Amino acid sequence: MLKTVRLNVDWRHSESPPRGRSADPDHADDPPALSAYAKRLYTRRMERKMFWLTFTVLGLGADFVLPLWWALGATIPVFILSWWVAYRSDWF
Repeated sequence: MLKTVRLNVDWRHSESPPRGRSADPDHADDPPALSAYAKRLYTRRMERKMFWLTFTVLGLGADFVLPLWWALGATIPVFILSWWVAYRSDWF
């Protein structure tokens, strides 16, 4: 007999984080790879959000505090710092 597997993935990319296996006993027979995929999708979206949030906040801060040419020059270090915070720090 064929066993059907329900996919519990929101393909429309909703804002809700993926639910764990213990939080939803109805989906206890879902394959673990699906759970890993949902977690990775959530993490990737969160990293992207955090990158743009830190880049915007630090960039606007530099624009208001520093003179024009210094603010333009500060864009590269702000970009590098935002990239590190979002993708390399493992804070999320």
